[in-house]
Amino acid sequence: MPLSIDYQPVGKPYCRPSDGAWIVTRYEDAIGVLRAPNVSVATSPSELAARVSDRLDGAFEDLAALVGSLPILQNPPEHGPSRDFLHVIVREMSKAYSYGRIDHAVSRLLERSVGEIDGMSELCYGLPDVLLAESLGFSSDEMRDLRLAGRQVLHDWQPAMPLREYERRQSLSRYIHERLTARWRSHGCPILGGKARLDEIELSLPARQRESAVFFLITLANETIAGFFGNVLHLLANRPDLQDLLRRTPEAASAFVEETLRLCGPLRHRARVVGAGGLTLGDMTIPDGALVHVVIESANRDPEAYPDPDRFDLARRGPPSLAFGAGPHLCVGAVFARRQARRFFTVLLQRFSILPGDAPGLLFEQPEIRQFVTLPLRLQPRQREN
Repeated sequence: MPLSIDYQPVGKPYCRPSDGAWIVTRYEDAIGVLRAPNVSVATSPSELAARVSDRLDGAFEDLAALVGSLPILQNPPEHGPSRDFLHVIVREMSKAYSYGRIDHAVSRLLERSVGEIDGMSELCYGLPDVLLAESLGFSSDEMRDLRLAGRQVLHDWQPAMPLREYERRQSLSRYIHERLTARWRSHGCPILGGKARLDEIELSLPARQRESAVFFLITLANETIAGFFGNVLHLLANRPDLQDLLRRTPEAASAFVEETLRLCGPLRHRARVVGAGGLTLGDMTIPDGALVHVVIESANRDPEAYPDPDRFDLARRGPPSLAFGAGPHLCVGAVFARRQARRFFTVLLQRFSILPGDAPGLLFEQPEIRQFVTLPLRLQPRQREN
């Protein structure tokens, strides 16, 4: 059965005093918020880092620079140059990684995976780590270390953290800065054609912003893809009928990915702030300055947009899911992520049956994402057909 979640019931926007926020659950309303020109992202981590660093004479400069330039925490047009840079990287990766090359990467990954495994560490992070490592000029181990350091930098920001927390995150940010700077200064970026291309790009995008954009790919983008893979593996382990269907009809892979993005996407909600003039959604008006929680997982189950929304339906027709967001912050790598997912699950199911592990999976305790920390699975090799 699909990943069990306790998502908000779909209904009219309402103000929830306990959160100090308006809750938006309907698909049409969610699109309205995410696309509204007077709605901005809630940028508390970047603002906190900058404020604390300024107050202490730049003591947390690396942390403030790394977090403050994250495209996902910037509003248009500020994030335009960083998004353009990310578009270039993703476009070049899309050119470089054909279905055949992705299949080869998945096959190499599966050579090490059989029997009882942790699906997250052994499978879900493996493919995006490998593709990014090759593209950006790092080893897989270096990519994993950077991603894990980045997770610690970004995880669980609080309005009032102890100074030692900022010091710890500053140290990690310095490590990330030094590794990214040293690697590209000596070798350039393979997917962009080496050092000369980087020098050309730096004319329009300062090194620190470029670094933060790459940091976004290594951390948040990779985590999103891996989180989605884990959610789908959990679904497949509990739905052998879906495994059989995809083996019989591999051409259904695209429809499968779209339906799993709707039902098993990693994003739970997005926080936004309404600007001047307020925002009208149907017969409700949200005042300017209000915090809004757009509940992605509920909007993706809105029966007005998706009849019988809890049913898994490969023939489903409806609007695009909000798994990759919408509006000016629509994920720049959505198309390439879909390609990875199609090939990952197609190759995996050709070789293995996926069974639940002996222990249940453990989810991160975060309101923004639905992602497994660990996902015990058992991969049972299938007999190859002639």
